[in-house]
Amino acid sequence: MSEHHERILRRLESMRDEFATKAAAYNASGNYWRRVAFLIACILGLLPVLSGIVALSPQLAQPWLALLLTACNVLTVVAQTKLDIGERIADAAMATKGYEVVLVDIGMFAAEVDCSTAPPKDPSQLIAKVVSVVANVESAISYPISTKRKPSLFDCCCRRAAARRAVYPANHTPSDSFRGVLPTKPHARGISTPGEVMTGIGDARAPGIGTRLQLPPLPPPAPPAPRRSIKKNVLGSARTFSGTCAAIAKEAAARAAASP
Repeated sequence: MSEHHERILRRLESMRDEFATKAAAYNASGNYWRRVAFLIACILGLLPVLSGIVALSPQLAQPWLALLLTACNVLTVVAQTKLDIGERIADAAMATKGYEVVLVDIGMFAAEVDCSTAPPKDPSQLIAKVVSVVANVESAISYPISTKRKPSLFDCCCRRAAARRAVYPANHTPSDSFRGVLPTKPHARGISTPGEVMTGIGDARAPGIGTRLQLPPLPPPAPPAPRRSIKKNVLGSARTFSGTCAAIAKEAAARAAASP
């Protein structure tokens, strides 16, 4: 097989994978909306029957059951009319058939190119047909489906953690950037090591690179003050309260003695 044959087959294989994914997505969408339409039809058929059972229920529960059935009826009718289920089913069926036709044509052309010993046929006619079918499908459908995979919450968390590890290495904390410490590798040329800061923009030995200044070591943190025991705190509070009560009693006695 010549290089031209292989290039054509690789391109057709990629096109076939893309159109197969789209056909499967539209087929799954059509099946989903058919199930929704069947469920709505069943609910609309059962609601009149359930409304007749309200009269057989206890008198206390009758108004609540009637309200529940009315709400279900309204929601079902709104879903049937506003979701445009029939149009979605028709779009999915048309897109599935169109992409399946394209897949069959691509498969036949690839088989002919792979099995034939003659020079490969010109794929311009096949490409023109594929472009025409895809353009008709995309212009006729009202509810297109995206086949791109959306990132999940777990993927977003993993990307966020990877970006954070890239910004803050293992020997660096976010608070270091506010103290002027550069968490870089010590063997990098012109870059200060952890615990050093850049003091200038130029240097005679290395133009365009700042000089280094070694920061003094930080003093050790002061030991925490000893805490008083709970018993001492309770005794101190009791003494303060008793002293306050005695002062109030003395003031009241003095006022009573001073009054005529």
